[in-house]
Amino acid sequence: MSLARLAICMGDPGGIGPEVALKAALDARLNEHCRVLLVGDATAMAMQARACGIDPAFLVYEDASAVDWDRDGLRLLQIRPGLAEPPVLGEIRAEHGRAAVASARLAVQAALQGKIDAVVAAPQTELAIARAGIAFDGYPTLVAQCTGTPKEDVFLMLCFDRMRIAHVSLHVSLRQAIALITEARVFDCIGATQRSLAAMGNAT
Repeated sequence: MSLARLAICMGDPGGIGPEVALKAALDARLNEHCRVLLVGDATAMAMQARACGIDPAFLVYEDASAVDWDRDGLRLLQIRPGLAEPPVLGEIRAEHGRAAVASARLAVQAALQGKIDAVVAAPQTELAIARAGIAFDGYPTLVAQCTGTPKEDVFLMLCFDRMRIAHVSLHVSLRQAIALITEARVFDCIGATQRSLAAMGNAT
């Protein structure tokens, strides 16, 4: 059986996202089950790798269709446009926010095209995204926008150990969250959860 193709988005290039993405991509336990593709800015990823004392051989691609999954090296799909200048670690910048969103959008697009099988997004900084003038209240809503899915049909599930927790509401105000707790929406959430668990092979 072939390994699943997994895209890991870099998150905020000035934050912990690239470090998390890099270390995950190089983890032997992950590579036993997946073929990994980093999605982000090559300059930012190389800079963060040096800061972590990591020296991987990057294979940089500009198109998901061109990725060579059998070649040795750390595959990276370059966002366009890339960062105009190297990120400043620890600083909140509009360009960092734009790059984080661009990384996630590019990965989702590759999934919709059938070039990858799943997407994981590293931590972003909402303030940096806001400074870029991008409306953003979390990755679930962004995925909805990228896939043309109505926001009300998207649910967030937290998965850890044996726990699976599905949320009826996303990142909204308390007033909005209370208004969303209707019989119809609760049943929609239960149905979406059941379908997701079945897809993961553990519907019970």
